[in-house]
Amino acid sequence: MPAPPASSAPRVLLQRGSDIFELRPGVRDIVVPEATYFVRVEGADVREFLFDNEKLAYSLARGTSDLFAQVDLTNEAGFHEITVSLSSGEIHRFEFQTSTAKASWEEITSMARVVSTYAFDLRRQFIYALPTGERRSVPLVEVEVAWLRSRVSEVCSLVEKIDQRPARRAHVHYRRSREAHGVSVPQTSRLLRENPNLLERTEDGPIILDGDRYWPSIVVTRERELEPAKLEHSQIALFLRQLAAVAKRLSHAPGISAHEAAQWNSQIARARKMRVIVKHDTPEAGRSRTPIATPVQRNDQRYRRLRILEWEFRQNVRVETDPVADIRANLRDTWDIYQSFVGHIIGKAFDMAYVAPSTDLRDRSPGGYSMYSTEYELYFDVKPPPTVLSSWRNGTERPGDERPDILVRERKTNRVALLDAKFRRDRDPRRPQSEDLFELQGYMNSFSIPNAGVIYPGSEPRPRTLSAGGKSLLELPIRAGFFDANSSSYLANIREAIANQLCSRLP
Repeated sequence: MPAPPASSAPRVLLQRGSDIFELRPGVRDIVVPEATYFVRVEGADVREFLFDNEKLAYSLARGTSDLFAQVDLTNEAGFHEITVSLSSGEIHRFEFQTSTAKASWEEITSMARVVSTYAFDLRRQFIYALPTGERRSVPLVEVEVAWLRSRVSEVCSLVEKIDQRPARRAHVHYRRSREAHGVSVPQTSRLLRENPNLLERTEDGPIILDGDRYWPSIVVTRERELEPAKLEHSQIALFLRQLAAVAKRLSHAPGISAHEAAQWNSQIARARKMRVIVKHDTPEAGRSRTPIATPVQRNDQRYRRLRILEWEFRQNVRVETDPVADIRANLRDTWDIYQSFVGHIIGKAFDMAYVAPSTDLRDRSPGGYSMYSTEYELYFDVKPPPTVLSSWRNGTERPGDERPDILVRERKTNRVALLDAKFRRDRDPRRPQSEDLFELQGYMNSFSIPNAGVIYPGSEPRPRTLSAGGKSLLELPIRAGFFDANSSSYLANIREAIANQLCSRLP
């Protein structure tokens, strides 16, 4: 539906005490501090009211058509959208941005850069997952550029080899015939059952009915033909089309020379002009993608490698041209991004490898861990196996269901370090919030362990340990800015602080 003119849009206000912010339709440059706000929509006959695509409860002011609602934007960072649907059918969208002292888009991309540099390499985006299992990523131009540098030549070389000798697929079809060559017995039998009048009476007929011999007047023959692998070639054409768009977008990215950009565009353009691509680069190519590999892509090494490269491309390069959509989708999930960021960094500090090639921490081994080494295992946002760490409530009629954010287990001793990641901090920016320490004490009580730790984006990298009565709480600040200088030393400090928290269950 086309956007209605701005003059017909209702007036939307965000109010916090004496601070009032007026939103304008479709404008993203209004920035408000994190807080709880009253939303007021003036003079509109509202049919539906959404905040970030979810229905929001609202009330009407007495004697007016003004609408009131409340939204909690505490600890929120990024873009948000208010959608007002009127009874007339008009839909108006109002976008704004929240800011916070703890998070910004720059901080999110900094976390992604740290993970891409230290946990992966600069050819892989920071992919994380929501608790629902939905995969998302924080796009980095550096990763996209690195991917093109290392992959464009290989992609174009494979396309050239395919053009020289395209794969063909066998196509089998059936037709009715009076000749017995290539007879399909099952198909012919079905045809005779459905059409008994197709039998011709003859003395030497192979079919006997009521003592008489018959010969089928029509048989079904099977014919096999080889035709070009249309589906696979359409997928390659679509891949090249998207690759060309990305190469053009990145031509002016930081660190790209005009010569290098021209090379990319020239190689891709030449590949797209090859006969096998021109023939299949049609509007229907956009619907050619298949969730699993075809037989040709499984058996022909050229097609198999291209499909792997296409999957890698879609994982690590932003095909869409509007980065704001990515920013909105990611910044609302800052807590999940920070949790994943911390998990990757701790695994790197302990020199662990990933269970899954995807490097997604939610892709786990049968034992439940996401990363491992000869000495350690890392469990990420999962209920620990009873053999690793068991809650005393598991022996009751209401078992516990605690899911620590991160659990590091020393394989040789079965000692563990339980860690909880919190993307927030106290009024003193060097310390975590007191309520997060209380939550840790609940974990310690449930699992009968003397030690635990909270990870938070503190303002300085120095960890602290609170100890008394044989128990301790670790306050471990981890944030992207601490990796700007002497990163290997900082990773070593993280490992030392967590290793000191390894403990066994209390007797």
